[in-house]
Amino acid sequence: MPSLGWLVLEEELCQGEILYSFLFNIDANSLTSVLRSSDLGRHIGSTCIGCFAYADGSIILSASVVKLPDMLKLCFVHAEDLRI
Repeated sequence: MPSLGWLVLEEELCQGEILYSFLFNIDANSLTSVLRSSDLGRHIGSTCIGCFAYADGSIILSASVVKLPDMLKLCFVHAEDLRI
């Protein structure tokens, strides 16, 4: 069963259900933080931008093609950590 440690889901959530937005925000916010702290994204001045997120979509912004696989691996590891 999918789990966030403190919350175990016993069945799949469909988009539009009450908990969906809440759980999506947990995932989206934490993924953005993971990518930001990796410092693998594109630097604009002193700011590292690893992704753009809007509604239910995300765009990963890598500094180079070489760093992109590392960023994707971070995304997969993050999903495994959240068991999603």
